[in-house]
Amino acid sequence: MRFFPVALGGSREICALPAAFARAALRCRGGASAVEFALVAPLVIGAIVEFLQVGFYVYQSSHLAQAIAKASRQIQVGSVASAGASASDFKSQFLCPALGALMPCDRVTTSIQTVAPGIYPNGFYAYVQPDFSDIIRMKTDGSQTPYCPGQPGTYVYVQVAYAMPVFSPIWLAAALRTNRPGARMLDASAVFRNEPYTSSGQARATC
Repeated sequence: MRFFPVALGGSREICALPAAFARAALRCRGGASAVEFALVAPLVIGAIVEFLQVGFYVYQSSHLAQAIAKASRQIQVGSVASAGASASDFKSQFLCPALGALMPCDRVTTSIQTVAPGIYPNGFYAYVQPDFSDIIRMKTDGSQTPYCPGQPGTYVYVQVAYAMPVFSPIWLAAALRTNRPGARMLDASAVFRNEPYTSSGQARATC
């Protein structure tokens, strides 16, 4: 029988233990590691999921801002009016291609309105909170989807909302309070004055 020297009780005293006992002690230590991993793993996995969700949010927010800037420019220079684009045409031809494949168009809601120039409380101020803390957010339940890209020289206010899918437990709990459970609503807006373009077509507006 083989024996291994083992220190007892943290002292300098060395005792000999059978090899089988030493192997059993190592197996017990492996079981302790498994228990430790089982305790720590949910926290680590949860942190990874949260980091992924935040990264997903930043990625889609930036793409939404870029897309509304590109699509608004097409309204401003008269490309939308020249194409005679309807609201659905605007989404499918001008807005959604700029979003990318990871942001499906069926999760997008748009609101395009003309803004009459004027001073407070008229003009663009009609779309701002009374305390000037923020803009008035568009409704995302489909009840507010005006489409009026305007004429040359008119002021236009564009709002776009996107229902971003969420997979983080914390974000899912927050999404339950919205009208799109399982989604976080992202929004972007743009205000501009149309250039004095000449249009060969007529946008099908629902002003």
